[in-house]
Amino acid sequence: MLTRMRRVGLFLLVGGAGAVLAGCSSSSTLEAGAPTALGTGAQIGLASELVAPLNYFANGPGFTDDVQRSYEADIAACMRALGWIYLPRDDSLVRSEPSTVTELGSLRRSVGYSVPSTNGTGAVSAAPSESATAQNRAYVESLTVSERQRYLRDLNGGTSEATPVDPNPSGCRPKARNAIGADLPNRNREFANAWSESVQALLTDPAYLRGLDAWRSCMTRAGHTVETPDRAPAVAQQQSERAGDPASGLQAKLAIASSDFDCQVSELLPVKQRLEQAQIAALVAKFPQYSDRASQLK
Repeated sequence: MLTRMRRVGLFLLVGGAGAVLAGCSSSSTLEAGAPTALGTGAQIGLASELVAPLNYFANGPGFTDDVQRSYEADIAACMRALGWIYLPRDDSLVRSEPSTVTELGSLRRSVGYSVPSTNGTGAVSAAPSESATAQNRAYVESLTVSERQRYLRDLNGGTSEATPVDPNPSGCRPKARNAIGADLPNRNREFANAWSESVQALLTDPAYLRGLDAWRSCMTRAGHTVETPDRAPAVAQQQSERAGDPASGLQAKLAIASSDFDCQVSELLPVKQRLEQAQIAALVAKFPQYSDRASQLK
C-alpha cells in the first residue's frame, strides 16, 4: 500500500495540479472560461491559496529548488566525509509543480507545464548543471575499477535509484533522500495508507466527476479538446510540435496551459478545496498529532 501511496503522491506532485481537482461551475464566482487575473486564491475568489491542500498537508511543497539544493549538498558532504569527490547537481530530482494558485498561474502563462530550475539565482535556467554532471562522470572514470565500485556503492548504497525510501540506507544518495520531508505525515505508514484512501475517494467523488465534466466543457469552449487535466501537458506538447516554428509552438503550448489554469480555477478548484479540507479534517480526527499542521494550511 505504501508503494501505491508513493505513486499517487508523485502523480499529484508532478502530473499536474488538475489531476485531482474537483468542483462545479455553480460554486465559482468566475465566469467559466474567462481569463483569470493573476492573484492570490482569495483575490480570485478561492477559499485557499493552495492548489492541492490534501497533498500539501501530507507531503509539503514537494521537490522545490531549495529541497534540490539541500539534497545535493547532503550527498556531497557525505561523499566528502568518505574521501570522495562529488559536485552537487541541480537536475537529479523531478521538481514539483507550484503549490500555490499564484505561482501555478504564473507558470502556466509564462512557461506552460515545465518546471524549470533557477539554479539558486532566481532566474530560470534552460539547462541543468551539465558541468557538475560531466565533472562527476570524469572523476568516476579516472578511478580504478575497484575504486569505482566502492565509489558507486558509497554513493548509491544497496538500493535502486528508484527506491523512494530505504529505512536503513547504506549510501549517501539514499541517506539524503530519506532526509527529505522526514517529519512529514506521509512518512507515517499508517497515515500514508489512510491518505492514499482519501485520494482515491476524492477521485471517485460525484462532485469531482461533475467538475471534470465542467472543466472539459470549459476547455472545449476555449477551443481545446482535452479529455482530462492530466492529459493537458501531452496535448500541449503535441500542438507545439505541430506548429511551424518555435515561436508558434510556444504560443500554442501557452494557449492550452493558460486555458487549463483558467478552467480549473473557474470549474474545479472551489469545490475541490472544500472536499480536500473535509478529507483533511477526517485525517486529523484519526491522527490528532497533525492537527497543528492542518491549522496552518491557508
